[in-house]
Amino acid sequence: MPHTSLSLNPHRIGVSTKVCQRGCWIRAGNVRPKKSLGQNFLANTSILQRITAAAKLAPGHVVLEVGPGTGNLTRCLLAQGASISAVEKDRRLITSLTQDFPQVNIIQADILTCDLEALLKQMTAGEFGNQRVKVIGNLPYYITQQFLEQLLPLGHLVSNAILLLQEEAALRLTQLDPGASDYRAMSVELQYYCRARRLFTVQKTEFNPVPDVNGLVVDFALYQPEDRAVANAEEFLAMVRQAFSTKRKMLRNSLQPLYDPCHIAHAMAAAEISDKVRPQQLSFESYVALYKALHY
Repeated sequence: MPHTSLSLNPHRIGVSTKVCQRGCWIRAGNVRPKKSLGQNFLANTSILQRITAAAKLAPGHVVLEVGPGTGNLTRCLLAQGASISAVEKDRRLITSLTQDFPQVNIIQADILTCDLEALLKQMTAGEFGNQRVKVIGNLPYYITQQFLEQLLPLGHLVSNAILLLQEEAALRLTQLDPGASDYRAMSVELQYYCRARRLFTVQKTEFNPVPDVNGLVVDFALYQPEDRAVANAEEFLAMVRQAFSTKRKMLRNSLQPLYDPCHIAHAMAAAEISDKVRPQQLSFESYVALYKALHY
């Protein structure tokens, strides 16, 4: 498959390949990881295969790989017979990726600024129209939350995302226990859009260059819109974000910019929520009950 027209013209670079001690092809020559792009390449074949296995791929499955880098994971995904599009921001890598993987749709773009929904729709057109995309990638820390905020609402196009994240960020992101220090609006939003499972840790020494912290692979299984706990995402998430905007206050006070105080009191009583509870003490299920009491 040719390099997509969405891409910029890549610079040609002299790049050689070699086999690393762990048995995986890696890039050498003039390509060095860019700190500004948060690049930490993974070259351990057994770990790459575990990530691939977690996606439960079969021939014909449609995959969007975010940040293929030097193509180590791409090679494992192709071995499962997947149809792959890969978005890579670093134009230095485009020529080698296109040459090494002619059957992959290589797109030179920033995943945060490209039209993700349009790309996913294009990937599932034609013969792939009856399936949702699997998203797989090793994400830099600095794009994690912003990328997920774009991806999670697209459950009608994406079945799940297998993402290798910075461990500390992944633990905060998937903190689902009310009252925990890391429990926040994103914790509730995540449960609204998907079921998140922490799969396994990747030691920091497996990356090149070695980062400061370990990695953690997380499986985000996205809900179809009709399977979400509340139909109106905009209203529900506006309520949650308003609640957490002043999370040190009592919940009944946090919500007052959106709702009448008497209405809040009646809804909290109907949902069996204490009038002394604070936003970070409320479970996802309780937020759903409160929303329904406020709106139905």
